Amino acid sequence: MKKVPALLSALLMFAPIAQAGEMAPGLWDLTINLDAPGIPEQMRTQKQKDCLSVEDAKDPEASLRKSWEEDSCSDTDLKKSGNTLSWSANCNIPGTQSRTQVTGKMVMHNSKHYTSEMTMKGNNHQMKTVVEGKWAASECTGK
Repeated sequence: MKKVPALLSALLMFAPIAQAGEMAPGLWDLTINLDAPGIPEQMRTQKQKDCLSVEDAKDPEASLRKSWEEDSCSDTDLKKSGNTLSWSANCNIPGTQSRTQVTGKMVMHNSKHYTSEMTMKGNNHQMKTVVEGKWAASECTGK
């Protein structure tokens, strides 16, 4: 599952923009907690900076679906209920023939804070990811 981080990164950043009317564009600080067999303890918690563009915020569902298309995902489902977004998709891991089932949900606490949980199952592996996103700045510098 070497290529999972690229898919994971796209889903982690694009998932929240489906609630873009409530999100501030700009630089976001993400704290990512990974739970899967074989992940060394020092890699279980990661920090990442990502940029949410104004363009992505204008049409968030299209941006999420575009990221799914780029990762050869099918059977995609996206549901909104209040401040919660749930999703599922079956995706190819880039560079392999492996199919991965991705399910998750994201809760918008306010325009500058969200949490999400995502589970990826495939190739006899399973990984759960919990993310806390906090808005950092209106400009995407220092990424």
